[in-house]
Amino acid sequence: MAAQTKKKKGRTVLIVLLVIAALVIFGIVMFIRSVMNMMVPAETSVLEKKTLENRIGLSGVVESTTFEPVVATLNYRILQVNVKTGDKVHKGDVLATLDTTDLENEILQQQTSMDSQSVSSGYTISDAEKQYLDTKAQIDDGTYPEVRSARLSLENAQTAADKAQTALDKAQKDYDDALSGKKVDYDSQIRTAENSVSSAEYELSLAQADYDTAVRERDTEDYVDIRALKKTYDDELEKYEKRFSDRNMDKIIEAQSTYEKALKQYNSLSVRFGEASNKLALSEGSEDAVTQEMVDAAKTAADSAKTALDDLIKANDPEKKEDSYKEALIAYTEAKAKIDAQHDTAVKSAERTLDRAKRTLDNARESLEQTKKDAAEGKTKSVDQYKEALDSARTNLNDANSALASARETYDIASRNAQSTLSSLKASADKQRIISGDNSTQEIALEILKERLDSCVIYAPCDGTVTAVYCNPGTVPNGSLFLIEDVDSLQMTCDIKEYSIGSIGMGSAVTVEVPSIGEDEFKGTITEIAPAAKKGADGKSDGTATFVVKVGIDDTKDKGVLIGMNAKGHLVTDSKDNVFAVAYDCLAEDDNGSYILVAEEQAADEKSGQTVGVAKRINVTTGLETDTEVEISSDELTDGMLVINNAADHTEGQLLQLAPAADKQ
Repeated sequence: MAAQTKKKKGRTVLIVLLVIAALVIFGIVMFIRSVMNMMVPAETSVLEKKTLENRIGLSGVVESTTFEPVVATLNYRILQVNVKTGDKVHKGDVLATLDTTDLENEILQQQTSMDSQSVSSGYTISDAEKQYLDTKAQIDDGTYPEVRSARLSLENAQTAADKAQTALDKAQKDYDDALSGKKVDYDSQIRTAENSVSSAEYELSLAQADYDTAVRERDTEDYVDIRALKKTYDDELEKYEKRFSDRNMDKIIEAQSTYEKALKQYNSLSVRFGEASNKLALSEGSEDAVTQEMVDAAKTAADSAKTALDDLIKANDPEKKEDSYKEALIAYTEAKAKIDAQHDTAVKSAERTLDRAKRTLDNARESLEQTKKDAAEGKTKSVDQYKEALDSARTNLNDANSALASARETYDIASRNAQSTLSSLKASADKQRIISGDNSTQEIALEILKERLDSCVIYAPCDGTVTAVYCNPGTVPNGSLFLIEDVDSLQMTCDIKEYSIGSIGMGSAVTVEVPSIGEDEFKGTITEIAPAAKKGADGKSDGTATFVVKVGIDDTKDKGVLIGMNAKGHLVTDSKDNVFAVAYDCLAEDDNGSYILVAEEQAADEKSGQTVGVAKRINVTTGLETDTEVEISSDELTDGMLVINNAADHTEGQLLQLAPAADKQ
């Protein structure tokens, strides 16, 4: 019985222990469940350093920088078309010809009906035609003020761009040498600069010698070519003096001197008037320029002086033997005046050459001093300083190229304006001729027909590629006949909103992509920004404030980029490298400033598999902002931290069920 009692007691204890264990386990489970119920789900992102960029996106269509439609001004049937789409042409190439049969018959009939004398008769040049001829002469010789000014600006811009390119090449070489540890051979550079100075000094000495010789020959008046004329004149003068009183002879000699000076002045002005430098001075309105009026006045003065001399000789030669003396006098005087003018021109030319030689020497000396200065600074430069110099040279080149593009566009506009002005003057001159009655109606009609005949040959207005042909033989022209574009000089035309236009400028670098040809990227540059927002047909803005911008695309030749393709691009307005950044929803603010919450990880729950964490606050300072992210900084930030998304929905110390970290770049 005792044994059975002990067994019953043991079973009871075991049962009690099992019940207690079950209760403990149940309590633990319930505790864990309650804790789990207290946790809040949270998504996180991994914190890492990156490059932040503020970009402006662009999209548009590829176009040519040169767009020249060719239009026929006459309605005669097309006889022949000489080009097809894709053909390359040069300015002046014949694109097409019109059938001139009817026009030639009209001209023949008009000529037959006109009196030959009226056809060949001249007419008085009207003010309008004189203005047209003067303007045409200026355009032809390059002295038209607007074009000349634009051309000089273009030449200066080209010179500046060339200098900037040379400076960049040197800066690149110096940087490469410094990076590789190679020492720059400053001694060699100084020797080269010194040689340039020596060469310039030698050229100056030659120019000085030429100038001195020209002055000496002018002043000595040792004219070998007219010695025979001088002897003939002296002999005739001696004979002449025997027949006249001293008083009368003094008057003749004075008249001769007056004529000689007037003739020399006329010859000198005539030579100067024909020089290119004088044409340039005329176009600038310089007070030193020789005008046609000055030449005419000098010619009148010389003629008057010659008449006065002739009259004196005749009046004082009772025996009428003045012919031999007068001929000798006039021949010698005119030859001497001509040679004097030539000597004056030679002296001025030598003087200009001397001035150029002096400027060349000054530039060489300045270059030598700069080279010595660069050498002194370069010997102590670090690699970083060479890099700064390279960056500066690259910026200068970009600025110079931008200025060059602007100057080239200004020159093109000036040239087109000049041609437009010339056409208007031509029309005014033609009208004036008709109104003034200087030409017969038949003659004017004949000239108009001949002008039409010239217009029946259609020429290429520029170099380029024929991208469209709108005509066929046998048809009558209607609008544009051809379209000529430069397929190797392309640009993207796009629209930019008002809020972005202030962040860009002429010359800003753009990265361009043409999706249809692949992922290749092209360098681009902003070449044109519209001065006003786009307007509707009524001339008013539609309120969207959108500006047209053109981006020149580099190195597209043989890359498959075609006119009309869609393109996109972007330009970076601001950037920072190697900084921490988070999405905007990771950032929160309160009275203590900006902050983020990071999850400090705990052990994962074995049953649920969830990672448990606690939210921790880190105060941060914000920096560069982009469309999707903002730069943050703090001494507490480290790579790999789990930043809690939607920070405003969580609090510090909160228990979190962490979802797998997401990349929110």
